[in-house]
Amino acid sequence: MLHNTTVYEEMIHVPLVVRVPSQAGLPRRFAGVVELRSIFPTVCEAMRIEGCPSGLAPSLFEHVRAAGERPGPARSWARGKKGTFAALILERYKLIVDASSFAPLALHDLERDPGETTDVAPAHPELVRAARSALRDPNLGVFVGVEAIVDPVTRERLRALGYAE
Repeated sequence: MLHNTTVYEEMIHVPLVVRVPSQAGLPRRFAGVVELRSIFPTVCEAMRIEGCPSGLAPSLFEHVRAAGERPGPARSWARGKKGTFAALILERYKLIVDASSFAPLALHDLERDPGETTDVAPAHPELVRAARSALRDPNLGVFVGVEAIVDPVTRERLRALGYAE
């Protein structure tokens, strides 16, 4: 979170390959969109680690087990020279907003325009409104700050490296 300088696909679309032999019965491939914050709970579940903080995000195994269901939305945040941006990635569309005001900046159709060169927001005002509202929806999961899971010394080290405020 906030490590990128942009929320465009070339920075945030990261293929993830996981091999977990003990998770029998899982599909071999999942094409849905997920957030990186799900990696920690995934590792906890795969390793059967007790006491991992709950509520950070769902395990990726939950997404994979529900592969027949519609993949949920994913959010991304980035801080660049021109400001802080947020994006909500749906199955096909991505809404980009100014993170300080949540003012819509662009809506991209990732299926038809993978290079994100055309803003299709004027043609889909209801989708922009719904996605903007969903981006702010606490039911999508809580973004937990570094202070919630990291001790003060480590937090200060992360702050010095630019990973926390």
